[in-house]
Amino acid sequence: MGVSNALATSQNADLNTLRQKYQAAQSLFDQGKVEQARSLTHQLEAYPLYPYLAYRELMYTLPGLNQQGIANFQKRYPDFPLQGNLYSSWMSYLAGKGLWKNYLAAYDKERADDNLKCFRAAALYSVGDTKQADEYTQQLWLTGTSQPDSCDKAFSAWKGRGKQTTAMIQLRFAHALEKDNDGLAAYLNKLLPAGEQPRAKQLLGYYQKPETVLPVIRSLQKRPSADLAIIYTHALKRYGRSQPEVAISLAGEKATFLYIDEANKNDAFDYYLGRIASQTPERYELFRQRYQRPYDGDDAEKVLRYWLAQPNWQEVLKLVNALPAEIQKDEVWRYWRARADLQTGQNATIANQALAALAKERSFYGYLAAQTLKQPYQLNHQPLPVSSQRQRDVMSMPAVMRAIELNILGQDWQSRREWFNALDHMTQDEKVAAARLAAQWQWHFVSIFTMAKAKYWDDTQIRFPMAYSNVFVPSAKALNLDPDWVMAISRQESAFRNDARSPVGARGLMQLMPATAQHTAKNFNLGAFAADDLYKPEVNIQLGTHYLLEVKNTFSGNRILATAAYNAGPSRVRRWLNERGHLPADVWVETIPFNETRKYVQNVLTYAVIYQKKLGIPEELIKPQERHLGPDTTVAKTPL
Repeated sequence: MGVSNALATSQNADLNTLRQKYQAAQSLFDQGKVEQARSLTHQLEAYPLYPYLAYRELMYTLPGLNQQGIANFQKRYPDFPLQGNLYSSWMSYLAGKGLWKNYLAAYDKERADDNLKCFRAAALYSVGDTKQADEYTQQLWLTGTSQPDSCDKAFSAWKGRGKQTTAMIQLRFAHALEKDNDGLAAYLNKLLPAGEQPRAKQLLGYYQKPETVLPVIRSLQKRPSADLAIIYTHALKRYGRSQPEVAISLAGEKATFLYIDEANKNDAFDYYLGRIASQTPERYELFRQRYQRPYDGDDAEKVLRYWLAQPNWQEVLKLVNALPAEIQKDEVWRYWRARADLQTGQNATIANQALAALAKERSFYGYLAAQTLKQPYQLNHQPLPVSSQRQRDVMSMPAVMRAIELNILGQDWQSRREWFNALDHMTQDEKVAAARLAAQWQWHFVSIFTMAKAKYWDDTQIRFPMAYSNVFVPSAKALNLDPDWVMAISRQESAFRNDARSPVGARGLMQLMPATAQHTAKNFNLGAFAADDLYKPEVNIQLGTHYLLEVKNTFSGNRILATAAYNAGPSRVRRWLNERGHLPADVWVETIPFNETRKYVQNVLTYAVIYQKKLGIPEELIKPQERHLGPDTTVAKTPL
């Protein structure tokens, strides 16, 4: 996230001096030289980043503070992103000193995490409010997750008052198994009286081998105790992961005894129906009608994918026509209904009218419809007007000023934190203005994210910037790759955030794993690089385009399959091809088993059309050679 030259150079020499003093003060705080840091801090009250120094000063001086000092800071800097840290530290300090009356006076349930909730229970006991303390501690106890150590004091007091009964331990034991927390369940078992432990061991067996609970549930003649009901229903749910038809049938037979109310029962039935839609979709409708449950859109799409893969167009039509009108309005159903009508030769005129209406949309299904009818793809670029005054207002917001300064100082993630926190306090008009500013400064990821927060989707200049096109285009052309496709991949992977890092370690614009990058560099003789070099756009794009070429060659130059493989891996794509035989491209994409990969491919193909328009390339969602996919589309396991 680099600030534009115009923004950086607009700052005068005095501001540059303040930046140097700010960095010096931070360094002094880091070294523990608090008095020197404080002296320098007081010279910087007019500097946008002053709250960071004031925050550090407060953190160093918590013992000498009072609630009013904390409140004054919160009031002066209400949008400061570290307010939560300050509040948590202050409350933990009060708890550590045993200042329980002060703790209760300052307690804010909206900002309290589990640790502070536990301290509140201890505070209530300490001030003698035992009735409320007992009730509150019971709430903390009856959870299936482990509580922090700060709960120990309250739990000890609660136990000492005779509240940790066998029934309470059994109920928490049940909640632990319900949360699949067998470690906590084992701990709770040890708290039970010796005579109750065999019962708990038996219940744990139902959890570990859920098929063993079936005869127990079948024999029920009355509602079991609360803890048994939780364990029975959860064990049955675990069994239903692989055997949903058996589970839903037994649940239906014993619903009166198993479920405390209709909502609880319906949640269970909907879970089983979801599993049936995944495993035996052709039987989904049978069970849905038997238990009189409404259609779920996601489950219906699983059934759709099953009939498309056969293919059975009559069943597709039957499914679409049975859906509620509200679900039928979704683009996926509008497209496949028209497609099925054309495939079966029914209602061709109505089908073409439906496709013509859909072709007006900027979306995957809209572009499929446009391609079917040989109509132009619609960009629908409609930027909202933003006044210069509105932009100046946004730039004058303290949080935005802090974000700009942090960016200039090279503290990118801190800058983004400030910016994203500021968005929570903006109107839609202000968010659109902020997105426009970020785009002007070439903060590509930030501008895309900001426009999404504004929930305005038709400014395609901001949502699909020509980011790093001076690198993407020549790199793609040098390898005979479509530059629009390469940019679409990067837009989907990182939204052009060059320092992006995924939870599994993929890095940079094209989200390359270091091992994949090393393999690619070796295959193409691209030379050595350090893992952190993947955050450099030029390095990432060079390695990313070469890897994309390798994947594309694996699948006979087919972008659709290569896109799926870039996300899910080539081996999975080969398996899908072998399992499903030859299918039209639109059907193949729709029937990708992984939700993430399916949406990924749809987005990349759609984004590619948008970038074709921007690059002046002839527009084509699916190329002629890509329109039918099958096992023979792959050519080699190791192409290069």
